[in-house]
Amino acid sequence: MLKGHPDIRITVRFLDKLYQDAVTICENEVYKDFLQNQSSKGIEACNKLNGLYLIPKDIHSQQFILVSSRQLKDGYSYISTVAHETKHAIDHTAFAKKYYNGRFEDIGKHEYSPLFEAWGEYVAHKIGHSVFISCAMNIILGMSEDEIKDELSNNQMPIRISTLQELMKQDSTKENVKEILSTLAKFAIWESDLGIDISDLSDILLTTLRNLNRYDDSARP
Repeated sequence: MLKGHPDIRITVRFLDKLYQDAVTICENEVYKDFLQNQSSKGIEACNKLNGLYLIPKDIHSQQFILVSSRQLKDGYSYISTVAHETKHAIDHTAFAKKYYNGRFEDIGKHEYSPLFEAWGEYVAHKIGHSVFISCAMNIILGMSEDEIKDELSNNQMPIRISTLQELMKQDSTKENVKEILSTLAKFAIWESDLGIDISDLSDILLTTLRNLNRYDDSARP
């Protein structure tokens, strides 16, 4: 994934408590201030994350990906988490270089930074899921393409569609939108990588997926 990105230096750390270590390691004062001002509920939510990309200070900084150590006991999900967070590193680096001369601390000043973050979650989930299918399901678990397609189409798709239907009934909070986008990302990969029919999605979700894909640079590993 980092081929062609010689300026991105990433260290991956497996940790028990993401929040406490994130505050300790983070050099980006803006992001660190955001972390330190989290409520107890926010801290708890952070520690439940699979992984966390620490937005660095500037283009010369070492970039850190923190992964919950519980993922080492949870099959091979850490593979998709590392790929997901690496995509965040690639996109944030490109954004900082294009608009702020490599200063990551200024990303939040851009008028479209919330849209960038939403788009970033979608494409990061796409990469993470694609890597999980190709590495974990195919190479490690030895599943054939037909077996993978059967598992995703017959077992996973009905569950995900039900999840989306419930999410669409809820208020459009930031977390709700992120959950919708992360789920849609799976459908996008099922269609593009495996040719699975995703037409059971509602029209509005299909339209959202198609529009997001128009701006997806698809930086596959």
